[in-house]
Amino acid sequence: MALGQYTSSGPIRAWKICPIFQGIGVATTVVAWWRNIYYNVILAWTLYYLYSSCIGGELPWARCNNEWNTASCLNYGNEWVCVNGTYIPIDKWNAPPEESPAPSWSSWNEAVPLDDSDQCGNYPLTTNPAQEFWRIKVLGQTGTGGRGIVGHLALTLFLAWTLVYFGLRKGVKWSGKVAYFTVPFIHLVFAVLMIRGITLPGAYDGLIFYLKPIPSRLNAQAWIAAGTEVFYSFSIGLGAFTALGSFNKFHYNFYRDSIIAAYLNVWTSIYSGIIVFTFLGVEAYSEGISPGVIIADGSGSGRFFKVFPRSLAALPVPRVWSIFFFLAVLTIGLNSQLVTVKAFITSVLDLFPTWLRIGYYKEVFVLGVCFLNFLIGLSMVTQDGEYVLWLFDAYGSGIFPLIWICFFESIAIGWVYGVRKFSFNIAEMLRWKQIEWYIICWIATVPVIALFVWINNIVSWSTLSLFSNPLGICMALSSMVCIPAGMVYAVFYQLIKGDGPTFTRLERVIQPAIVPVLDEVHPDCFEML
Repeated sequence: MALGQYTSSGPIRAWKICPIFQGIGVATTVVAWWRNIYYNVILAWTLYYLYSSCIGGELPWARCNNEWNTASCLNYGNEWVCVNGTYIPIDKWNAPPEESPAPSWSSWNEAVPLDDSDQCGNYPLTTNPAQEFWRIKVLGQTGTGGRGIVGHLALTLFLAWTLVYFGLRKGVKWSGKVAYFTVPFIHLVFAVLMIRGITLPGAYDGLIFYLKPIPSRLNAQAWIAAGTEVFYSFSIGLGAFTALGSFNKFHYNFYRDSIIAAYLNVWTSIYSGIIVFTFLGVEAYSEGISPGVIIADGSGSGRFFKVFPRSLAALPVPRVWSIFFFLAVLTIGLNSQLVTVKAFITSVLDLFPTWLRIGYYKEVFVLGVCFLNFLIGLSMVTQDGEYVLWLFDAYGSGIFPLIWICFFESIAIGWVYGVRKFSFNIAEMLRWKQIEWYIICWIATVPVIALFVWINNIVSWSTLSLFSNPLGICMALSSMVCIPAGMVYAVFYQLIKGDGPTFTRLERVIQPAIVPVLDEVHPDCFEML
């Protein structure tokens, strides 16, 4: 945010502050593009769940009495689980919360009579209504061999991109006005859901499952997962904060906004977790099982849509709570999508300001971006589209390119541009000197942690899963190679077209090529040297 505000430029042009690292801006723009395409598919799923919550009588994932349900579908509480080669009724699984979802029984020999079980593999695995609604009704995976586009998802995807377009077409001021409604609405819905949830039986069990610490699980992998989640939740490496900062006036107190945003992010994560696990506890109580059993039902990118609708179906007046819940989810997702799409658009507009900022060209460009992303996103609303989405999520905007970008950002500012110089730039904007702790973070803490998490993520992936997907590798490299390629380009550009001695030309690749003009704001508040 400080970089965007100081240069009054988007993610690409802002890195002219250190030309040899201008590839960082290109990398963040590429990652943001990958992310924007697949993220709206998740909003399309949410829109379909919201639509399904509004029509008909009973929620369509409440029971196995719909036309799409199979013979393997059993109503909640009647499912069977597979343990040690044997199927066991789920209500016989006495797994304590601190050990779930790992199977544990108080008395294995008495868990189920032998004539009530069968060897796993000889008996078809059972499913529940929420799982079948997700797989068959939403994704259209009917098992008939079709591979075409799922019509209702294509329609909701188009609607999702329409919402994004109208949220961005008038620029950042209009997007800000949208946020004035969406942010309070989210917290209002959360408050209503939480108050209702904690009054229902079983809520306490869900909260204990969520909040009770288990020290034995604080291993290296847990800390790596926590570090990875920080990158995702704060949108680090996507250029979003750089783009937002570029619209601030030069002396705007971005430090205050950064602190508020960080605390609100953490609070919202904890707050929403309390609500979700409250409802999981209520649903688990109604079925006589542990919340961990319900969580174990979901896997992959659709875990959210397989687990939480099940909990909503167990509430009194489930349709009302389902509408509130998916409205809140849609609003949160839309807010996040508007920011990252804005980051991408700002980067491109800064590259071609004389072409794309004239008249209605900007609105046409925004429309073109949304429509192109919609067309690419259609590949994710086919019957096999979940796999395509996984490619975009795991590789295109996955943890590897994000940490790679973060590492080089800290190196560029802390060691090449100069941490003291950047501290002075911040002092110019804020009119006061920041805490020395941040300087230590920029030069040591951030690059060390980023490198540690990046290496451990590579080690934690098996060689097969990491390198067996050439398309995924290409998607990840599409952003990662931008940084070294930008370095090579900057050096050769100065060697070929620069003037003066060779050392002077090479020195220019680390000297700022952009300075602020204090009395103007983005997009025209810079001058090229």
